[in-house]
Amino acid sequence: MNPNYILSVSNGTIQVPSRSYTFYHFSAPNGSSTARVMGNFASEGNGSNLRIYLLDEGNFTNWKDGHQISSYYDSGNKTIGTIDVIVPSGQTLYLIYDNTISPVQSKSVYSKINLVYT
Repeated sequence: MNPNYILSVSNGTIQVPSRSYTFYHFSAPNGSSTARVMGNFASEGNGSNLRIYLLDEGNFTNWKDGHQISSYYDSGNKTIGTIDVIVPSGQTLYLIYDNTISPVQSKSVYSKINLVYT
């Protein structure tokens, strides 16, 4: 059995300004198998709903431009959530913390999200 490798994508607390987003990009190495993005998140504060996306590069570009997208993960507007999705290897992925719906409230978000692959 091959060992699992773990890449920390987001681990700790981040601030996401109002009307803005923060993102991390990463990829599972070419030829890796059983790649999964796994973890959890929780946002704090008044009106703490936040939206988390996991997109490939083309869909990230479309999302930034306000076009329709297809996502590996879309949390919807939530305060807390869990992610566990299979992703392809050799492709750049974007984990997006979206706070664009909040006109004035920045969000403090704790997340521990990893890429796990063999």
